[in-house]
Amino acid sequence: MWWGFATDLGYNGSTSPLFCSFFKPLVFFYVSSRARESLEAIWRISQIMIRVLIIEFVLILAFAAVACRMFGNEYESFQDITSSWYSLFALSTTVNNPGIWMPIYATTPSCSIFFVTFIITCVFYYHSLVLSVVFQTYIQAVTEVHEQTTSDRDDAIRLAFLALLKDGQSDYISTTSVRKCLQIVRPHYNVLKMNALLEIVDPTNEQIIDYPTFRNKIRRALNSSVRTARTATPLAMGVEFLAVIIAVANFLYVTAVIGRTSFQHQYYFGIGITLLGLLEVAIRINPLKLQNFSPITRLNVFFDGLALIAALVSCVGIVQHAAGYGNSIQQGETFDFLHLGRAIDMIRVMRFFPIFRDIVRRSADVLPAMGGPLMLVVSVIHILVCFGMVIWGGAIDVETLMKNTELTPFYCLNNFNSYREGLITMFNIAVVNDWHAIAAVFLYADRNSSAIIVHSFFIFAICIMVYIMVNVLTAFFVESFVTKTTDAADDNQGEEMVVRKTKKFRIQNSENTNVRRVRSSELFSSTNFDSVEDEDNDDENYLLDHQDRSVNSTASSTVSSFATFDIYEREGFDQIMRTVTGMSDSDQEAFARSVCDYLERFESLTSGREKVGYMVCCQQSMNRFGNRRFQTSSRCFLTDDTLHKVVSDMHSELLALTSTRKNSFGNRCLVRTFPRIAGDPSQNLEIAATLLRYQPAATLFVSRIRSSEATSGTK
Repeated sequence: MWWGFATDLGYNGSTSPLFCSFFKPLVFFYVSSRARESLEAIWRISQIMIRVLIIEFVLILAFAAVACRMFGNEYESFQDITSSWYSLFALSTTVNNPGIWMPIYATTPSCSIFFVTFIITCVFYYHSLVLSVVFQTYIQAVTEVHEQTTSDRDDAIRLAFLALLKDGQSDYISTTSVRKCLQIVRPHYNVLKMNALLEIVDPTNEQIIDYPTFRNKIRRALNSSVRTARTATPLAMGVEFLAVIIAVANFLYVTAVIGRTSFQHQYYFGIGITLLGLLEVAIRINPLKLQNFSPITRLNVFFDGLALIAALVSCVGIVQHAAGYGNSIQQGETFDFLHLGRAIDMIRVMRFFPIFRDIVRRSADVLPAMGGPLMLVVSVIHILVCFGMVIWGGAIDVETLMKNTELTPFYCLNNFNSYREGLITMFNIAVVNDWHAIAAVFLYADRNSSAIIVHSFFIFAICIMVYIMVNVLTAFFVESFVTKTTDAADDNQGEEMVVRKTKKFRIQNSENTNVRRVRSSELFSSTNFDSVEDEDNDDENYLLDHQDRSVNSTASSTVSSFATFDIYEREGFDQIMRTVTGMSDSDQEAFARSVCDYLERFESLTSGREKVGYMVCCQQSMNRFGNRRFQTSSRCFLTDDTLHKVVSDMHSELLALTSTRKNSFGNRCLVRTFPRIAGDPSQNLEIAATLLRYQPAATLFVSRIRSSEATSGTK
């Protein structure tokens, strides 16, 4: 029986399987909220994925029945329906293409029509459909799960604002309180950098911050990194020129010199390039923190880290040559660390290609956001390895199967005799190539060598790992590395205005999309800021939460010295998910503005009717659009802080009510009434809310003042 098999999962040499090893990945989902969100998303899409895979299996079965009837009498791969289905399934993964049908094509060329039709249908069409379904359903599910947790973020921001309020204040907090909190979070920032960070939270330099501004700006400040701006000084340009010379010289040295034993001075050239590369890395790192002693290009963990590793490895090679191991290195008796380090340092050339720099920077943003899917992939691999060890642990005799001429050479090393070998086996299966040859090894196992057991296990592994997990990761990467198109216009030439637009494609990352340059002084109050033109703040189109403005600080006449900084806004998990789902903040705000425009036109057509306040709340961008009446009419009934709390609670409650029935969210409405704080007690404030869109969430709020008798039925 299968549970009596000996495995390497035992404890203290026990040969009985340790079945609790299957549950070890649970620690990922216990400590990581992103892993839990990914697991819940996979669970949500499991039903539709099962249906899609069943359709593919039935489609292959139909082709298998035709192939069995056409080729079963002459070819062993199609002699019965089972072997025919397995052969065509392997063909759908392209592992045996075209080897499986070339013998048939050699004798009957017209039969190629069948196989070409099958490949076009299953490989090009249906597998693309599977990729699309997996990606769209997974991203939609994980975004819905993630949006359910955003209410906790809003509550945390509101509690932080209340904690910073001083006695006697109810609507504003001082920038001094925010500065103290930011100094705790960024203790390494000096006064100038802290002022540049405060400029994000308080762009108008009013020294006080209301809750809408705090709610909208504080997360940007926490996600921003303030760095000293680099200027094109002669020293900086010299360092850049030195970096180019070293990169080109090292590239030519590795490609043209290594391997030519007749070149007598290659050792000295390698030493020179190594020492110059180490010097250039030291200048970039600037351990003594010398002023104006840094190149224009910023320190990069990837490029400069590899350059430092390469220099240290080459230094080991220099020590080898100095110790007299040169002859043994040339004869291959001793490993050549000098040339190894120079080969690693070839990546230095890629620094000077903007698209490669953008890819590296974007990878630094995307990879942390992929923690949940990666944990799922690791968990699936671990569970499949444990299953493989339970079924075939110790059942593959490597020495015997090495002599088996019917197997692909060395493929018997793919087995489940140990956990390490099982990981290698499952990794090779995830790559798909030659998985059928790996499966053939287990047909010669000491136990469980039945074709039904072997083929069922590997087909199941292909469906889970390749069709679902790998497709999720692939599609996630494809959508995350979004290329942006920018239009550049030339200046006016002569009296005629000549505009030439050129489109430039680039990889979106925080270095080229979320960076701006500011100047900061030691006195924050003495710095003036030039902001963009204000939005129209009339009664019919008012932005309750102040819009994010791209601002540049300019020098004040009362301050003589400034420091220039570059502010980079790091992309967190929320921003990455917005990019993947294709819905940016600007898209959602455009939707909210269009709704407000329609309401404004509707209100203009109903003159003399009851005037109401309305507002559209964008869950993703955290902005709220509407007319001024929504806020002004509520001041006799609710404080601003209470109003924001009511709006957040009603929005969260609507999301919770519609989480199970997404198609009926437009029919759900919440109504809340509030009595007047002071004045006429017969009047109540009524606030009604409904979801305009579930994904991404946008809520419409309507407020009006009604008599107590009219609202008694809605309490």
